[in-house]
Amino acid sequence: MNQKKIKQIRLEEFLAMQTPIARRESVQLVAAGKVNRNGNPIKDITALIDPHQDVIQVEGQRVGNQMEYFYYKFHKPTDVISTMDDPNGRTNLKNYMKGVPPQITPIGRLDRDSEGLMLFTNDGNLSLKLSHPRFHIGKVYRVTVDKPLTEAVLDRLVTGFFLDDGPVKFDGVEPISDVSVNVTISEGRNRIVRRSFAVLGYTVKKLKRTAVGPIVLGELAAGRFVPLTTGELRQLDQILKFR
Repeated sequence: MNQKKIKQIRLEEFLAMQTPIARRESVQLVAAGKVNRNGNPIKDITALIDPHQDVIQVEGQRVGNQMEYFYYKFHKPTDVISTMDDPNGRTNLKNYMKGVPPQITPIGRLDRDSEGLMLFTNDGNLSLKLSHPRFHIGKVYRVTVDKPLTEAVLDRLVTGFFLDDGPVKFDGVEPISDVSVNVTISEGRNRIVRRSFAVLGYTVKKLKRTAVGPIVLGELAAGRFVPLTTGELRQLDQILKFR
């Protein structure tokens, strides 16, 4: 997976890899005829291009073609917004990205009050597979709640229950103490872990994501980025191969 050779890719993926332009803005630029390939407007954001042969221009400016995929993991601290900017000036992911490739973006989010593992890449195909429910990539969270957990509640987590936006069932539950548990879930609905414990009568005091699929947070310090190792990339390849 690391440094794989890129042949034809979609225009939207090329722009995401090479520019800081958000997808919505890219769609608008294409619709306005402001994105050219070899001097001719491209009319479809999903059009295939050859990044090694085609000259892509956005509003008259040529887009570079550093065609290399990057893969990083990051330990998001608490009180950090999981976006690349924030109009209200709150601390966000961009504040921690000094020294890493500027074209990488996060795969999914963690809410502001949570901490833990986030993955970053400019590989759109990997982002899709790791974030789409169809691929059932489990995420592990260490959850600390406000009062002792009962056996009945731990059973409910794995047998399933309903939230206001549909059913939910955790893939695994591992008690750590009377108020702390590791849970595994492959869904990514907004604040699903916190809402699940709330509907069962608990307040989450601390939430930390410790793994995404085979990639673990380990001892990575809060606020730090590190590239995924060859071994970690091989593990991702292996698990996604069968999905």
